[in-house]
Amino acid sequence: MKTTHQSHLERLKARAAAQPPHVLEHSRPFSFRLGCQATEQAHLLQVLDKIEHDLTVQESRKNKRPEKTLAYFKVAIELFVLNLLQAHRFSSKTRSVLVSVPLNKNEYGLNNRYTPRNMTYKPFKAAYDGLRNCGYIAVVYDGFNFSNGDAAQTRITATDKLLKLSKPLLDDTQFRFIYRKPEQPEESIILKDGQKKKTPYTDTPFTLRARERLAFINNVLSGHSYGLDLSPAQEKELNSWLARSDQPYVDFAAVQLQRIFNNGSFEQGGRFYGAWWQNFPKALRKCITIDGKSTAELDYSQLHISMMYAELGLPVPEKAYFIHPKVSRAVSKEAVNALISASGIPNPVDGFSEEDAGVSWLEFIDLIKAKHSPLVKADMLLKGYGLKLQCEDAALAESIMLYFAEQDVPCLCLHDGFLIQSDKATALMTIMKDCYRSTFGQSIEVRVK
Repeated sequence: MKTTHQSHLERLKARAAAQPPHVLEHSRPFSFRLGCQATEQAHLLQVLDKIEHDLTVQESRKNKRPEKTLAYFKVAIELFVLNLLQAHRFSSKTRSVLVSVPLNKNEYGLNNRYTPRNMTYKPFKAAYDGLRNCGYIAVVYDGFNFSNGDAAQTRITATDKLLKLSKPLLDDTQFRFIYRKPEQPEESIILKDGQKKKTPYTDTPFTLRARERLAFINNVLSGHSYGLDLSPAQEKELNSWLARSDQPYVDFAAVQLQRIFNNGSFEQGGRFYGAWWQNFPKALRKCITIDGKSTAELDYSQLHISMMYAELGLPVPEKAYFIHPKVSRAVSKEAVNALISASGIPNPVDGFSEEDAGVSWLEFIDLIKAKHSPLVKADMLLKGYGLKLQCEDAALAESIMLYFAEQDVPCLCLHDGFLIQSDKATALMTIMKDCYRSTFGQSIEVRVK
C-alpha cells in the first residue's frame, strides 16, 4: 500500500513529466511586503475592486467581516494579485515562475517572531479560497506535510482571467514592483535549528544590537538605486545565465538583508542574505551600478584559513592552497574549505579526479592535513568549524557596512567581499584591512577583482 508521501511524490513526478521539455519551473516565496508603483494607480484599484466584488458575491456572507478583518482581507487580495503578477513578469517561454503560498495556520500568530506583521490567517486563507474559486489563481502543486516534519508549500500561478483583467496595469511602462517598509518591522535576525528550520529565541543584548544595526544598514540600502550597465555581449551572457539558473530573474527591488544563524546558536553562521546581487553571476558583477555609477568589487584573500591561523597566533603558510602539483589551486581551495566546514570526511569536491591527480581522495585529504598540521593539532579540521568562521566574518562585514552606512554610502555585502562605487574603492580597501587587523591582530591581503 502506498503512503500519502509516495502518492504526493508521484503526483509531482507526473506533472514534471507532463511539462514541455523546454519549460522549467521555479518557485519564489510569497512576499507580504510587496507593493508597486505605476503611472496610473487607478489601474490597480480597478483590478482590486473588480476582484473584491467577485469574491464578495461568490461568498454570499450573511455576516459582514469585522472592520479589522476586512482590512486584512483587502490587503491579502492585493498581495496575492501583486505576487502573481510579479511571478508572471519574471516568467519566460522556458521558465515558469510559481508563487509558494504559506497556508499553514501555525505560521501566523502574535507569539511567533517570524510571522507576517500585516496579516492574520483567516482573512489570508479566505482571500486564497475566494481567488481560487473565482478562477483568478490556479494551483499547480498542492501543499503537503511530510512525515519527517518537512513541508511542501502550495504553488500557484495567475490564470488567464487575472492576466486579462490586469492587462492595463501590465502594459504600463512605469509599472514596477517595490518592497514596502512594514509598519512593524519583520524579523531580520533569523535563528535556525539543526534541521535548518526557523526556531524561536529570547532576545539578548546581542540580538537587540544586531537587529538595530541591521535596520540602520537596510535603511541606507533602501535609499539608493541599483542597476546594470551591460554591453550587448554581456546582456546575452546574462540572458543565457538566467535561462539555466535556479533563479531565472533579477529582482532589483530585493535590497534588504537578513542575518541567518545556524544550529540554534548565535555563534554559528550569522551571515547576511537576501539581496539580489548576492545571487548574481560573478562574471557580470562588474556591471552592477549604484546610483548610476560604476562599482568595484573587493574581497579578502584566503579569509577563513587566515582567520584560523590568526587564532593560533601563526602566519598563514605560503601558497596555502597548493597541495598537489596535479591539482589546480581552485580545486585545492574547494577541498581545503570542505575540510574546514565538514564534520567528518566530505565527498570529493567538483573537479577533483583521482585519475588525473594520481592520488585517491583520502590520500589527498592526508596531504591537506600534512600541509596544515597546526590546524589538525588544534582540532580545527573536519569538525564543522566553518559556521564559527562565518560568524566571525559576518561580524567583520557588519563593521564594514556600518562604517559606510554612517556616511550614507551603500556597501553591498558578498560575504567575504563587497561592492561599492568605484571612487570609494580605496577607502573600502583601507577599512577592510583595518577591521581585520583590529580583530585578528594580523594583516591580510585585500584584492580588487
